[in-house]
Amino acid sequence: MGHSRAYESTHPYRRQTVREVDPCLNRDLHYSRRSQPPAPPFKTEPCITGSGFADPKTRCRWHPRIFTAIGFNESKSKEEVEKHMASKSAFTKFVALTRSRGWAAFCLALWLLGLGLSASAREATFVEFDVPGSACEARFPFCTTPVAINPAGAVTGYYADSNAALHGFLRAPDGTFTTFDPPGSLSTAPVGINPAGAITGYYCDAVTCHGFLRTPDGTLTPFDPPGSVLTQSFSGGINPAGAITGTWYDAVNFLAHGFLRAPDGAFTVFDAPGAVNGTTPTAINPAGAITGVYYDANFVSHGFLRALNGAISTFDPPGSAFTGVNAIDPAGTVAGFYYDASAHPHGFLRARDGTLTTFDVPGAVGTAATSISPSGAITGLYSEARGSHGFLRARDGTFITFDPPGSDEPYSFTIANGIDPAGVIAGWYIDPSFLGHGFLRIP
Repeated sequence: MGHSRAYESTHPYRRQTVREVDPCLNRDLHYSRRSQPPAPPFKTEPCITGSGFADPKTRCRWHPRIFTAIGFNESKSKEEVEKHMASKSAFTKFVALTRSRGWAAFCLALWLLGLGLSASAREATFVEFDVPGSACEARFPFCTTPVAINPAGAVTGYYADSNAALHGFLRAPDGTFTTFDPPGSLSTAPVGINPAGAITGYYCDAVTCHGFLRTPDGTLTPFDPPGSVLTQSFSGGINPAGAITGTWYDAVNFLAHGFLRAPDGAFTVFDAPGAVNGTTPTAINPAGAITGVYYDANFVSHGFLRALNGAISTFDPPGSAFTGVNAIDPAGTVAGFYYDASAHPHGFLRARDGTLTTFDVPGAVGTAATSISPSGAITGLYSEARGSHGFLRARDGTFITFDPPGSDEPYSFTIANGIDPAGVIAGWYIDPSFLGHGFLRIP
């Protein structure tokens, strides 16, 4: 079993000074000829920027130097970062380097600054929290980062310590925290939690990255599909039965393929039709249907849906130049985002019968769905002139927009990552000091 530390406090929601850093920083930026395009900006793998590296051993280094790769150093101010990220080219380059849901969602918000709206929120209760033992710096504000919530209200995610190493956490419904790492982990990234409290994710050691399963009793089991030289899984990547989906990379071309890990540990590997440059599953529902994206010969991203029997259908919203998929509900409805020809992101949902519905938060210049509840309620983020905000889209298409109280500033940054059957939303935000914190929005 890996490291596990439990905390209990009379003030479980007390804000602390915390820090979190993306787990794949200061990496080798030399790409092979098969280098992949920018990844979708949500729920994607943080350590892979292409289908090959000149030196695969350097693909996961843990050092807070991400801005150096895009022409910045740690002395740059928040305003300088915002100005630079306002260009689409900087956004694309930054996402290509990080491939992280937290970083790339934040990047999307920065890129969309200065483009138009005002957010409004219906009354709700917000709980703001930080993992004990984490540390944070204003220039790297990804501190306590919740990524998923289960029906009981248990939340999982990751946080960074004072050495910029990432660790997993589980926040129980009563506000107590348990932190954990698989054996040998230098960086741990939980990505999903099922109703029983089983958590999946991936971790990286000194050589490469592996998947893991943490059972409700705390037992940690590392895994890799046969032939994998690097394994990752994604938010929504575990279902109630304990089946896990994710991505593995081969040793020949360092190309991404999908996997399904059954509850007994057996693996099935697959690729979407036309996936010349990689297949990336992102979510699995209770019936075992898997959704995600694949890259065609031109490195264009498209959505796919794999049925339990292995049949795969592909799709794109109308007008999509680049499709990203983030979630699937028990009925088989898929939610995500797409970029139009002008490189503006919009939300979409795909019904089980294949009907595609696109949507935008009113007045937004960018909308992206990140999670969908069993009742069809969708959460995500949208951006406008004052930053990024969370949204809740009801099944009838009406919207509620929100920001936790601590995120209010001239520029708000709120990222909603998960929603449970009761409509409780988990995510993170950045405060006026440019430090990040976790939150729950309780209707």
